[in-house]
Amino acid sequence: MIPKALLLLEAGFVSIELYLLIIVIRKFPKVKASYRKLRVELPFLIKIKQAFYSHFSDSRMLDAVVSEITMLYYALFSWRKPALKSGEVFTFHKKTSFVALNLMLIHALIIESVGLHYFFSKIDHTLSLVLLFINVYSVLFLFGQMQAVKKIPLITTEDSIIMNIGFFKGMSLPYTAIKQIRRYEGLDTISASEKKYTFEALVSDFIPEKPSIEILLKEPVVTDLIYGFKKKVTRVVIKVDEPSSLMNIIENRMTSENETD
Repeated sequence: MIPKALLLLEAGFVSIELYLLIIVIRKFPKVKASYRKLRVELPFLIKIKQAFYSHFSDSRMLDAVVSEITMLYYALFSWRKPALKSGEVFTFHKKTSFVALNLMLIHALIIESVGLHYFFSKIDHTLSLVLLFINVYSVLFLFGQMQAVKKIPLITTEDSIIMNIGFFKGMSLPYTAIKQIRRYEGLDTISASEKKYTFEALVSDFIPEKPSIEILLKEPVVTDLIYGFKKKVTRVVIKVDEPSSLMNIIENRMTSENETD
């Protein structure tokens, strides 16, 4: 049997989410209007955040709701949407096995879901439904993240670099915040101690390869993680499919910013 405390905790979370859902539904027409006013070429991930935060005060619970909406959009509704290609953009996944890795994990989760549901349904029907829900959510999460990585490349604008690794993490880095950019010459994998102050703009792979570019920052920059978590970093490592072109653009923009100053 599932402990009553666990059921009460779950009920509490559901109640909070329902309350937030009611508030979101009430302001949805305004959010929708703001969303439609944003530039068409911007990725859904960026537009939905801007639309929501123009009508709601920033909070961890709102961040969680926006994260869930983003995940469901990319998992269920982004299949026919083309990836962003206009402007100076750089993909993360095309020269990796990121898609194959995620498809393998999804396949394993589906098989596991069927097996666990069949096994636990004979022992505890409620528990089997809870486990089924968790596995279905995990499948949607992986699908959504895979689609988001494919649809949202690294974007270079006139004044900043916009990096989103799917909907899991992201940051907007002004060129003026960059102290130094260079080719990465460190170890193949980032150590646990380095991860504490490093933003890794790269995707998972069967055989992890080391980043191509390393950027050192003048001062800590706040990055966004899923569900509203934040992280301050002083270093960024990047692995895109065309690193030389990206590095040239960043160096040219930094030069232009310095001349302007």
